Amino acid sequence: MKMTYKNMNVRELENSLKSLLPNASEFEVELSLDGDGPTIVRKQVMSLESIINLVKKQGFKI
Repeated sequence: MKMTYKNMNVRELENSLKSLLPNASEFEVELSLDGDGPTIVRKQVMSLESIINLVKKQGFKI
C-alpha cells in the first residue's frame, strides 16, 4: 500500500479512526522522527484517547 499524507485536525482524525475501525479500542501506531519521511523508528500500540492526547500536545502528522 502506498503511504499518503493528509493534514487533519483532531476531530477529523478521531472521526476517521472511529469510522474505519468502529469496534477497535487500540491501534498500532508507527512513529518516526520529525521530517524523517517513511522511516519507522518504532511501532507502539495505543488507545484512541492516548493518540488524540498526543496529537493535541505534539501536533503529530497523520
